[in-house]
Amino acid sequence: MGAAVGFVLALIILIGGMASAVGPEGGSWQHGVRVRKPGRLAAAILIALAVYPVAKWSVIVIPGAHVACVYDPVRGGIQDYTLPEGLNVIPPWVRTQVFSVQTQEYTMSIAAKEGAVMGDDSIKCETNEGLKVLLDMTVLFHIDPQHAPMLWRRLGADYLSIFVRPMVRERIRMVVSKYSVQDVYSGRRQQIAAEIAQELQQPFSEEGLVLEQMLLRNVAYGHKEFADAIAQKQARQQQVITEKRNLERAEYEKTATVNAAQGEARSIALRANTLANNPQVVNYDMVQKMAPRVKKAFMSESALPFPTGGGQ
Repeated sequence: MGAAVGFVLALIILIGGMASAVGPEGGSWQHGVRVRKPGRLAAAILIALAVYPVAKWSVIVIPGAHVACVYDPVRGGIQDYTLPEGLNVIPPWVRTQVFSVQTQEYTMSIAAKEGAVMGDDSIKCETNEGLKVLLDMTVLFHIDPQHAPMLWRRLGADYLSIFVRPMVRERIRMVVSKYSVQDVYSGRRQQIAAEIAQELQQPFSEEGLVLEQMLLRNVAYGHKEFADAIAQKQARQQQVITEKRNLERAEYEKTATVNAAQGEARSIALRANTLANNPQVVNYDMVQKMAPRVKKAFMSESALPFPTGGGQ
């Protein structure tokens, strides 16, 4: 970008020099003839030749979401400040290194065409039983703009291969070694990913990086037979859970049926007790159930009276 700016400035100076040399003020009349003064054009050429290299090395444009670190040999090396995004003017002897401060993704995967390294780049780990598992992981992080000079000073521009990759793989292996293969495969995957992130927070911060998230994307086993055995074990466990739920539901339904039967029995016993203590209730119920067409009925003197009448 500095070269483009220098070229534009040099071109403007040249055009201005040419216009000044051949314009109305660029010469004088002698014996009725205009005499040109090429000195102005030559001066413009010299100035343009001087401006181009200065602009080339002194003007830098930082893209959006980036910062530039400054190496100044006159002032002792890498400076502790950064240049912001946009147009910046620097001394021509200064060298810069531009870093993105956006979220970066570093993936290590068993898939051949996925991730930073071609081929199988999964992390080979051992569980606390000594069994081998293969993990696919993605690291999300960004450079702290305030500490970008420290990152450049300590790790250089190739910080991914020098620090991020080896540090992440080492901490993953350390954490996975605490867990069983069953934990890694299913039960505690989220907990393992969170613990790996916790282990990486401080090392990343010490190098000027901010860890955002660790994603445990896939787990595979070194031996297919073992993976099949794990899958069958999980299927059996799921079957046991389902059967247990069915038994619990059957027990609940049985309890509900017993409770209903007991309630019905208590109701019957209460009614029987009431009838035994009040026999006239039987006669009253009988009267209520008689057909409405009956006009008269003759009962014993001990029976309850009831009104006559009814339908036709």
